[in-house]
Amino acid sequence: MKDRIIKNKIVKDKVRKDKVMRTRIMKSRQDQKKRSLENYLQRLYPGQNVHELFLQHQKMKKKTVILVMAAGFLIGIVLFFLDYTNREIDESGQITRNEYGYSAKHIHAFVESSDYEKFELELSVPSRKYTEVEVQEGFLEAKAWLIEELKGDNSSLQHVQNDLSFPARYAPMQMDITYTSSDYKMINGQGQVYNEDLELPRTVVITAKFSYDEWEEVKDYEVTVYPPELSLQEQFIKKLKDQIQSMDKEQQDKEVLKLPKELDGIKISYKDKINNRFIYVFFLGIGCAFFLSFGMDDDLKKKYEKRQQQLLFDYPEFVSQLALLIGAGMSLTGAVRRIYMDHQTSPAPLYEEIKIFIHNLDNGFLEERAMEDLGNRTGLAQYRKLCSLLAVNLKKGSMNMKVMLEQEAQDAFEQHQTLIRKMGEEAGTKLLLPMVMMLVVVIAVIMIPAFLTYQIS
Repeated sequence: MKDRIIKNKIVKDKVRKDKVMRTRIMKSRQDQKKRSLENYLQRLYPGQNVHELFLQHQKMKKKTVILVMAAGFLIGIVLFFLDYTNREIDESGQITRNEYGYSAKHIHAFVESSDYEKFELELSVPSRKYTEVEVQEGFLEAKAWLIEELKGDNSSLQHVQNDLSFPARYAPMQMDITYTSSDYKMINGQGQVYNEDLELPRTVVITAKFSYDEWEEVKDYEVTVYPPELSLQEQFIKKLKDQIQSMDKEQQDKEVLKLPKELDGIKISYKDKINNRFIYVFFLGIGCAFFLSFGMDDDLKKKYEKRQQQLLFDYPEFVSQLALLIGAGMSLTGAVRRIYMDHQTSPAPLYEEIKIFIHNLDNGFLEERAMEDLGNRTGLAQYRKLCSLLAVNLKKGSMNMKVMLEQEAQDAFEQHQTLIRKMGEEAGTKLLLPMVMMLVVVIAVIMIPAFLTYQIS
C-alpha cells in the first residue's frame, strides 16, 4: 500500500513538472514571437514608440480576426434561417408542385412515425401535368418531366434489388422508348422486379428500343437481380414510396400532392431536411480568421525584408554622394543634410532614417551619437560599419575620411553588383517552371500533327 502511494505521488509530480515545462516552453515561444514582431516594427517605423506600435498591431489583428469570425457567424445564421423558413412541405403534409413545363421538385424530408425511427426520404415531385384536353391542345409546347436512370433506386445494374425505372419518353427530343425483358417473371415491361422468392443472383437482359420518326436504335442492358435484403424499416420505406407514387398518379392534375398520413395503421409526419451549410460557414469563418492572424504577421515580416532590401539598394548611392560632397569641402553633417534636401520627397526608408538623424541633431544630440544611432536603426552591417567609422572620425578627427569613403563606395558598388546578380539568378529559377511548360507546349504543337500525319499515311 505504501509503495502504491509513493508511486502515485511520483506520477503526479512528473505530470505536474511536464505541465510546468510545457507552459514555460509556450511562454518562451510567445515572448520570442513578440520580440521578433517588435524588431520588425522598429525597423519599419523608426523613431516611433515600439510598444505602442506593437499594441496597435495586436489590436488591429484582433479586430480583423473578430470581424472575419463575426462575418462567418452572421452569414451562417442567415443561411440557417433561409433554409429553415423556405420549406417545401407544409403543416398539413402537402407539397406545392412546380408549374407546367418546369422540372420536378427533389425534396429531402425526414419521416417520423409512431412505430419506427425517424428516417430520411428523398421525394421527387413532378411538375403539374396537363389534363387530357390540355395535352391535345398544347402537346408541342409542353415539356415532359426529366427521365430517371434505368437503375432507379439501385446502386448499379449489376446489383438490382428494387424496381427499375422505365421512362416512356426522352423529352428533349420527344423520343419514345419501349422495353422488352428476357425474363418477364423476373422483370416485367414496367420495370417491376419480382425477387421475393429468388435465392441466387440471376442475369436478365433488358432491351430498350428508341424511336424518333424513322430512326430506331436498340440496346441491350444486362441486369443482375439479387435477393432482397430489407429490414422492417426498409420494408416500411418501400411501402411508403409505393403509396406516394400511387397517390401521385391519382393527383397528377392537382395543384398539390397530398402525402399519406398513415400507413399500415402507423401515423406519419413529414419535415423538410434542413441544409447544414451554415455549420460549414461557421467553421470557414473561424478557419479564415485563424489563417488571417498568421498572415498579418507574415505580411509584417515581408514589409521588413522589403525595407532592408531597399536600404541595401540605396547604400552605394548614399556612400558615393557622401564621398563627393565631403571631397568638395563640405562637413559630414552638412553633406548628410544636403543629401536629405535633395531626396526629402523620396519615400525610400534611407531618407526617413536621415530625417530622424537630422531631427536628433536639431534637438541637441552629439553628432557621433546621432551617427551611431543611424547605423543601429537600419539593422544592416554595412550601415553600422559606415556610421561607426564616421562617428570615430567625428570624435577624433581624420585626414583620410575622403579616401576611406571613396574606398567604401567602390566596395559598396561591387556588393551591389553581386546582389543584382543573385536576384537575377533567383528570378531565373522562378521562371524555370513556366519555361519548361512552354517547351512542352511547343513540342506538343510540333509532334502531335506530325504523329497524326504519320498515322494517316
